Amino acid sequence: MSTEPILFGTYALLVTQQRLRHGRVGFATDTARLVLRDLLGAFHFFDTLGTIYNTTRIAASPYNVLETDHVIFVDTDGGGIIVNLPAGIEGTNYRVINSGTSGNAVTLTPNGVDQLFKGGAGVATTFYDGEVADIVYNVTEGWM
Repeated sequence: MSTEPILFGTYALLVTQQRLRHGRVGFATDTARLVLRDLLGAFHFFDTLGTIYNTTRIAASPYNVLETDHVIFVDTDGGGIIVNLPAGIEGTNYRVINSGTSGNAVTLTPNGVDQLFKGGAGVATTFYDGEVADIVYNVTEGWM
């Protein structure tokens, strides 16, 4: 277990009992004590419960969603983008946001026999500028 401080702006961030996730932004932790030291040297303690989610930003197609992804911003200004979901695992949650402003679509495609919004096995759905798909996998219902 690492307790080395991580420099974060004007604060030193100390994370204990950490379970790091690989990703572009953020980290995930089951429980952690965040210790921030301000510019005057005073320490501030924050205990966390839950997870700080990884945010991913993409602008190229196709994109295969990773286990470490949670919130996915899809910039469709350069054209439509296909986002391929992995095989569903009970309770897995993704939030996919079309952050484009050019009228291009995100095509969200389930894996193999998985269903997306009860559209049938492997049937994709599209959504446009500003629309969000906040989906959770259930073994009976598929991605909903």
